[in-house]
Amino acid sequence: MTKFLTAEELLAAPRADAVTEIVDLPGLGLVKIRAFSKADHTKMLREAQDESGEINPERMEALALKYGLAEPELTLEQAQELREKVWGPVQQLLNRVWALSGMNTYGQVTVEAVKEAEQSFREG
Repeated sequence: MTKFLTAEELLAAPRADAVTEIVDLPGLGLVKIRAFSKADHTKMLREAQDESGEINPERMEALALKYGLAEPELTLEQAQELREKVWGPVQQLLNRVWALSGMNTYGQVTVEAVKEAEQSFREG
């Protein structure tokens, strides 16, 4: 017999902002990143749209830095400025932020994240 989760069990999942990771940026130091929630990601997609409704990839990267950095927290303007710094550490930071949230570099959910989510639910 298949046992389904109760609403309470499902809602007991960790909050996205409680899922964090320390990232060592070579030559710079440590930062703390946090996972995105579904709500955060939807907000980011909306904020990244240009006048034609297309997603602006540069703005999406800046939003990923804004929403993904826990320590230090950045404003959107600071995140946009960070994108102008040396490529390596910024790209490493973006890669870790996306990965922690189970997404690829384009803000799409990865196959691996779906598999992990499926495995995290217990079988009846």
